Amino acid sequence: MKKSLTLLIIILPLILFGQKKIDQKIYLYGNVTNKISSTVLIRFAEADPKTDLKTVKYFQEKGVKAISWNNLFIPGAEYSQTEFDKTVNENNITTIIYINVTGESTANYNYSNTNAYASVYATNNYANAKGSSHTQGGSVNYTVGLGLKMDVYSIINGFEKPSGVLIGEATGDWGVASSERSIAAKILHRMLSGLESENAFK
Repeated sequence: MKKSLTLLIIILPLILFGQKKIDQKIYLYGNVTNKISSTVLIRFAEADPKTDLKTVKYFQEKGVKAISWNNLFIPGAEYSQTEFDKTVNENNITTIIYINVTGESTANYNYSNTNAYASVYATNNYANAKGSSHTQGGSVNYTVGLGLKMDVYSIINGFEKPSGVLIGEATGDWGVASSERSIAAKILHRMLSGLESENAFK
């Protein structure tokens, strides 16, 4: 009996806080039910401006008021905890989302193009032909796969620790035409779909 109780004490936290698959290659730790509501502040540190705007738009499409971190805090500037808290309170922020790139895989594509030109000039007794060709080549480095991590902080526990953490990864669908931006969008859509299935949006 004592041995069974000890085993239960060890396993129970793993059951409560263990990994849960919520979408294709998207895993959740913690509980995000009703944790995303009102005004949501989103920080995607590695995102370019276009990806940052699109990420905010993805959340807005789920019915929440979303604001980019860069709208409230100047990139590269330092803020004290007091300044941060004041800005969060003034903007009625109740959820903070941190998104980070956890890994990226790349590949190299080598290419060459040859352009040829030929002409022929002829008279009754004479013919002249000439031609030329030019070859260009190089290599392109492109993103094959990407991994993202999303931390969901709620005002419910004073933003002290994440209510939930999502881990996701995906590969590009278009080979050399794939980009970090397109793969990030693919992962984010899956994450948001998973959050919706967990009733995260209040």
